[in-house]
Amino acid sequence: MAKPSVTLEGGDHLRRDLKSAARKLDDLSAAHERAGAIVAARGRANAPRRSGYLASTVAASGTKDAMEAYATAVYAGVHEYGWSARHIRAQPFLRPAIEDTAGQTTRVYTAELDGIVGSIKGD
Repeated sequence: MAKPSVTLEGGDHLRRDLKSAARKLDDLSAAHERAGAIVAARGRANAPRRSGYLASTVAASGTKDAMEAYATAVYAGVHEYGWSARHIRAQPFLRPAIEDTAGQTTRVYTAELDGIVGSIKGD
């Protein structure tokens, strides 16, 4: 008894498009940059203000693997987490920024992934 066989027309094109999509998925730096900018903007708005310096040091970066939002002021960690030995209460501004912008950043990543998947033509 002969085994049934299937021939995939355009398989070479599909394979090429899948490899291209895999390369794009391996480097999401553009999406990480866009998501980071959203989080950083909220972090600047949330930052405790006395002189405005802390807020001015809030920034974000995106690499191929991750997004990072941070503040470079030396006392940023004290504001974010507090310092019980010095009786300084926490005034979180970056962690809430991540939570507050989750919907927006999810849309950034969804759009990026939809674009990558949409680029797979297979013809």
